[in-house]
Amino acid sequence: MKKILLLMILAAAVHTGYAQDSVKTKAKIRPNADLKLNEKQSQALQDINKSYMQGTQEVRRNRDLSKEEQKAKLDALQAERSGKIKEVLDAEQYAKWQQNREQATARADHYKHRAGKKGKRMHEVPVKELGLTDSQGEELKAINKEYMTKAMALKGLDKDEKRTKMKALKDERQEKIKSALGEDNYGKYEAWEKERMKGFRDGMKERKKKAPATNQ
Repeated sequence: MKKILLLMILAAAVHTGYAQDSVKTKAKIRPNADLKLNEKQSQALQDINKSYMQGTQEVRRNRDLSKEEQKAKLDALQAERSGKIKEVLDAEQYAKWQQNREQATARADHYKHRAGKKGKRMHEVPVKELGLTDSQGEELKAINKEYMTKAMALKGLDKDEKRTKMKALKDERQEKIKSALGEDNYGKYEAWEKERMKGFRDGMKERKKKAPATNQ
Protein backbone atom coordinates (compact mmCIF):
# COMPACT_ATOMS: atom_id res chain seq x y z
CA MET A 1 0.00 0.00 0.00
CA LYS A 2 2.84 2.38 0.87
CA LYS A 3 4.46 1.82 -2.53
CA ILE A 4 1.18 2.51 -4.30
CA LEU A 5 0.72 5.72 -2.33
CA LEU A 6 4.28 6.78 -3.12
CA LEU A 7 3.68 6.17 -6.81
CA MET A 8 0.46 8.17 -6.74
CA ILE A 9 2.14 11.06 -4.94
CA LEU A 10 5.11 11.03 -7.29
CA ALA A 11 2.72 10.93 -10.21
CA ALA A 12 1.40 14.24 -8.98
CA ALA A 13 4.87 15.61 -8.27
CA VAL A 14 6.22 15.11 -11.78
CA HIS A 15 3.31 17.05 -13.23
CA THR A 16 4.44 20.37 -11.74
CA GLY A 17 4.70 22.97 -14.47
CA TYR A 18 2.65 21.01 -17.02
CA ALA A 19 -0.78 21.99 -18.34
CA GLN A 20 -3.99 20.32 -17.15
CA ASP A 21 -3.97 17.77 -19.96
CA SER A 22 -0.63 16.52 -18.65
CA VAL A 23 -2.18 15.84 -15.24
CA LYS A 24 -5.09 14.00 -16.82
CA THR A 25 -3.14 11.82 -19.23
CA LYS A 26 -0.66 10.51 -16.68
CA ALA A 27 -3.39 9.95 -14.11
CA LYS A 28 -5.14 7.65 -16.55
CA ILE A 29 -2.42 5.01 -16.23
CA ARG A 30 -3.16 2.93 -13.16
CA PRO A 31 -2.81 -0.64 -11.88
CA ASN A 32 -4.89 -3.11 -13.92
CA ALA A 33 -5.36 -5.88 -11.37
CA ASP A 34 -9.15 -5.60 -11.54
CA LEU A 35 -9.11 -6.33 -15.30
CA LYS A 36 -8.09 -9.96 -14.69
CA LEU A 37 -5.59 -10.00 -17.54
CA ASN A 38 -3.87 -13.10 -18.82
CA GLU A 39 -0.11 -13.09 -19.28
CA LYS A 40 -0.27 -12.11 -22.94
CA GLN A 41 -2.67 -9.23 -22.28
CA SER A 42 -0.60 -8.01 -19.35
CA GLN A 43 2.56 -7.86 -21.47
CA ALA A 44 0.70 -6.16 -24.31
CA LEU A 45 -0.67 -3.45 -22.00
CA GLN A 46 2.76 -2.91 -20.52
CA ASP A 47 4.22 -2.39 -24.00
CA ILE A 48 1.38 -0.07 -25.05
CA ASN A 49 1.66 2.05 -21.92
CA LYS A 50 5.44 2.23 -22.18
CA SER A 51 5.19 3.42 -25.78
CA TYR A 52 2.49 5.91 -24.79
CA MET A 53 4.58 7.34 -21.96
CA GLN A 54 7.59 7.72 -24.23
CA GLY A 55 5.43 9.47 -26.82
CA THR A 56 3.99 11.94 -24.32
CA GLN A 57 7.47 12.72 -22.98
CA GLU A 58 8.71 13.49 -26.50
CA VAL A 59 5.76 15.81 -27.13
CA ARG A 60 6.31 17.71 -23.85
CA ARG A 61 10.02 18.12 -24.53
CA ASN A 62 9.33 19.70 -27.91
CA ARG A 63 9.53 23.42 -27.12
CA ASP A 64 8.64 24.33 -30.70
CA LEU A 65 5.02 23.25 -30.16
CA SER A 66 2.38 25.68 -28.98
CA LYS A 67 0.08 24.62 -26.13
CA GLU A 68 -2.69 23.94 -28.64
CA GLU A 69 -0.40 21.81 -30.83
CA GLN A 70 0.91 19.96 -27.80
CA LYS A 71 -2.60 19.19 -26.58
CA ALA A 72 -3.65 17.99 -30.04
CA LYS A 73 -0.71 15.60 -30.21
CA LEU A 74 -1.33 14.34 -26.66
CA ASP A 75 -5.00 13.73 -27.50
CA ALA A 76 -3.94 11.83 -30.63
CA LEU A 77 -1.55 9.68 -28.60
CA GLN A 78 -4.30 8.93 -26.09
CA ALA A 79 -6.73 7.97 -28.87
CA GLU A 80 -4.09 5.71 -30.43
CA ARG A 81 -3.40 4.11 -27.03
CA SER A 82 -7.11 3.50 -26.41
CA GLY A 83 -7.49 1.89 -29.83
CA LYS A 84 -4.57 -0.48 -29.25
CA ILE A 85 -5.85 -1.44 -25.80
CA LYS A 86 -9.33 -2.08 -27.19
CA GLU A 87 -7.78 -4.64 -29.57
CA VAL A 88 -6.07 -6.42 -26.68
CA LEU A 89 -8.97 -6.57 -24.19
CA ASP A 90 -12.36 -8.19 -24.49
CA ALA A 91 -15.47 -6.00 -24.32
CA GLU A 92 -15.96 -6.37 -20.56
CA GLN A 93 -12.30 -5.67 -19.77
CA TYR A 94 -12.22 -2.64 -22.04
CA ALA A 95 -15.37 -1.21 -20.43
CA LYS A 96 -13.74 -1.62 -17.01
CA TRP A 97 -10.52 -0.05 -18.26
CA GLN A 98 -12.47 2.97 -19.51
CA GLN A 99 -14.25 3.21 -16.15
CA ASN A 100 -10.91 3.14 -14.32
CA ARG A 101 -9.56 5.85 -16.61
CA GLU A 102 -12.60 8.08 -16.06
CA GLN A 103 -12.35 7.67 -12.28
CA ALA A 104 -8.62 8.49 -12.35
CA THR A 105 -9.31 11.58 -14.44
CA ALA A 106 -12.02 12.68 -12.02
CA ARG A 107 -9.60 12.28 -9.09
CA ALA A 108 -6.94 14.30 -10.92
CA ASP A 109 -9.48 17.07 -11.53
CA HIS A 110 -10.51 16.92 -7.88
CA TYR A 111 -6.93 17.35 -6.67
CA LYS A 112 -6.37 20.22 -9.11
CA HIS A 113 -9.55 21.91 -7.89
CA ARG A 114 -8.53 21.56 -4.24
CA ALA A 115 -5.06 22.88 -5.00
CA GLY A 116 -6.56 25.85 -6.85
CA LYS A 117 -8.79 26.68 -3.89
CA LYS A 118 -5.74 26.75 -1.65
CA GLY A 119 -3.94 28.97 -4.13
CA LYS A 120 -1.10 26.47 -4.48
CA ARG A 121 -0.53 23.01 -5.90
CA MET A 122 -0.62 20.45 -3.07
CA HIS A 123 2.20 18.47 -4.67
CA GLU A 124 4.47 21.44 -5.44
CA VAL A 125 7.81 21.18 -3.68
CA PRO A 126 8.34 24.30 -1.48
CA VAL A 127 11.79 25.02 -2.91
CA LYS A 128 12.47 28.19 -0.92
CA GLU A 129 11.03 26.84 2.32
CA LEU A 130 13.35 23.83 2.13
CA GLY A 131 16.33 26.08 1.47
CA LEU A 132 16.83 24.80 -2.09
CA THR A 133 18.13 26.83 -5.00
CA ASP A 134 16.08 27.14 -8.17
CA SER A 135 18.49 24.81 -9.96
CA GLN A 136 18.14 22.20 -7.20
CA GLY A 137 14.37 22.46 -7.47
CA GLU A 138 14.54 21.86 -11.23
CA GLU A 139 16.95 18.96 -10.77
CA LEU A 140 14.66 17.42 -8.15
CA LYS A 141 11.71 17.69 -10.52
CA ALA A 142 13.73 16.02 -13.30
CA ILE A 143 14.77 13.15 -11.00
CA ASN A 144 11.19 12.50 -9.89
CA LYS A 145 9.97 12.69 -13.49
CA GLU A 146 12.56 10.12 -14.60
CA TYR A 147 11.69 7.86 -11.66
CA MET A 148 7.98 7.99 -12.42
CA THR A 149 8.49 7.19 -16.10
CA LYS A 150 10.58 4.13 -15.22
CA ALA A 151 8.15 3.04 -12.49
CA MET A 152 5.13 3.25 -14.79
CA ALA A 153 6.95 1.04 -17.30
CA LEU A 154 7.01 -1.78 -14.70
CA LYS A 155 3.24 -2.20 -14.70
CA GLY A 156 2.21 -5.68 -15.77
CA LEU A 157 5.23 -7.46 -14.28
CA ASP A 158 4.67 -10.22 -11.74
CA LYS A 159 4.72 -9.11 -8.10
CA ASP A 160 8.17 -10.44 -7.19
CA GLU A 161 9.93 -8.98 -10.22
CA LYS A 162 8.11 -5.68 -9.84
CA ARG A 163 8.97 -5.48 -6.12
CA THR A 164 12.66 -6.07 -6.83
CA LYS A 165 12.84 -3.52 -9.63
CA MET A 166 10.82 -0.96 -7.69
CA LYS A 167 13.24 -1.21 -4.77
CA ALA A 168 16.18 -0.70 -7.13
CA LEU A 169 14.46 2.33 -8.69
CA LYS A 170 13.64 3.79 -5.29
CA ASP A 171 17.25 3.39 -4.10
CA GLU A 172 18.51 4.95 -7.34
CA ARG A 173 16.15 7.91 -6.89
CA GLN A 174 17.21 8.48 -3.30
CA GLU A 175 20.89 8.48 -4.20
CA LYS A 176 20.33 10.94 -7.04
CA ILE A 177 18.33 13.27 -4.78
CA LYS A 178 20.99 13.11 -2.06
CA SER A 179 23.65 13.95 -4.60
CA ALA A 180 21.61 16.83 -6.01
CA LEU A 181 20.50 18.36 -2.70
CA GLY A 182 23.25 17.43 -0.25
CA GLU A 183 22.75 15.63 3.07
CA ASP A 184 21.21 18.56 4.99
CA ASN A 185 18.72 19.55 2.31
CA TYR A 186 17.92 15.91 1.61
CA GLY A 187 16.93 15.47 5.25
CA LYS A 188 14.57 18.45 4.99
CA TYR A 189 13.11 17.14 1.74
CA GLU A 190 12.65 13.63 3.15
CA ALA A 191 10.82 14.99 6.22
CA TRP A 192 8.58 17.12 3.99
CA GLU A 193 7.80 14.15 1.72
CA LYS A 194 6.88 11.92 4.67
CA GLU A 195 4.53 14.58 5.98
CA ARG A 196 2.98 14.90 2.54
CA MET A 197 2.45 11.14 2.34
CA LYS A 198 0.76 11.19 5.73
CA GLY A 199 -1.56 13.94 4.57
CA PHE A 200 -2.26 12.03 1.37
CA ARG A 201 -3.12 8.84 3.27
CA ASP A 202 -5.39 10.75 5.65
CA GLY A 203 -7.11 12.38 2.69
CA MET A 204 -7.62 9.01 0.98
CA LYS A 205 -9.20 7.55 4.14
CA GLU A 206 -11.51 10.55 4.46
CA ARG A 207 -12.63 10.33 0.84
CA LYS A 208 -13.35 6.60 1.19
CA LYS A 209 -15.58 7.33 4.17
CA LYS A 210 -17.50 9.99 2.28
CA ALA A 211 -17.78 8.20 -1.07
CA PRO A 212 -17.06 4.45 -0.69
CA ALA A 213 -18.65 3.60 -4.05
CA THR A 214 -16.08 5.69 -5.96
CA ASN A 215 -13.28 3.18 -5.46
CA GLN A 216 -15.18 0.05 -6.39
